[in-house]
Amino acid sequence: MNEDDILNENEYLYEVGKIRDRILKEPICNCMCPQCANRPIFSHVFQKEGVLREISINGKVMAFSYKNLFETKNNRTPVFYKEVGIHETFGFYGFCKKHDNSLFAPIEPVNKQVDWYNENNQYLLAYRTLCREYYIQMVVKSVFKKCLDRFILPENILMHFTQEISNCDLTIKVFDQYKLLLEKGINDKNFSQYKFKVIELPFRLELCLASPINITEECKGLCWRLEDKIVDTINIVNIFPYKNRTIVIIGFLQGEKNRWASDIFQKLRGDNLEDVCIALQDIIFRSEFHCMSKTLYDEIKSEIPLFLDEWTYLMRNHNFTLCYNSNIFRKYIFKLLGYTDEIV
Repeated sequence: MNEDDILNENEYLYEVGKIRDRILKEPICNCMCPQCANRPIFSHVFQKEGVLREISINGKVMAFSYKNLFETKNNRTPVFYKEVGIHETFGFYGFCKKHDNSLFAPIEPVNKQVDWYNENNQYLLAYRTLCREYYIQMVVKSVFKKCLDRFILPENILMHFTQEISNCDLTIKVFDQYKLLLEKGINDKNFSQYKFKVIELPFRLELCLASPINITEECKGLCWRLEDKIVDTINIVNIFPYKNRTIVIIGFLQGEKNRWASDIFQKLRGDNLEDVCIALQDIIFRSEFHCMSKTLYDEIKSEIPLFLDEWTYLMRNHNFTLCYNSNIFRKYIFKLLGYTDEIV
């Protein structure tokens, strides 16, 4: 691009959007299984014809999404809930057809139950969740790099893009460590390094969530490896309805403090329903990858604007404790369990 081709703001946003959409349409890496050079297929963290189909209406769910660049420019809240098809939800180009079918077969049985207390199954779901986020980080980095190559940018935007690429590199470096750790567990059946706690909530919440959650305060902001020790704390969390219950699986690095994971686990397994609602709120607040049924969305939509405002304010905050004015699930869960309006 020549200097005469410098774009105005609207043209620039349009071009960036085109670059992003183009990158999202095709895989940008080989199969994520070690030593596999095959082309990945578009697959999903959660089985599309399983839990996602069950919470969908006409094949659609309400997904937590970023607004396009034009909408974000004049609106300080960059996120919203968007109706999308289940084909798009939790999807990514991660594994070739062979590995996607064979590796994850234990957690995608046809007309069979899955034992979510089985460590191998926990590792498989966490591995898929981590790889999905890994892929998204590669996409984000690719978008920024292509913008740097293609556009003549003002100094402030150039610095911002450069910093974002650096952030992606740091995140990918940490994910490399966790990816290797999970792969060793799956291949060697040694599940001692990364542990999971499973909570079965006594109600069905039509919510699906799959996220690595970083708690910066746990590691004092360090995001690299020292003397072969993983320093960054990544908790891999999955939530999904299973029959008439809600399954929450929280993964944590064995031997570390994991104050956040321990606190969330205690709240979810306790008898205080207020604590359960607060814990669920805290998890989805820290996760960009979740969706819910249209039925659930319609029940809680009056709570969503405050939730999104607070998310925008706190979106870069990864501290152990966050305080909210919103409580997106409280009224719904209390009513679901038969409490009266007066108690709610």
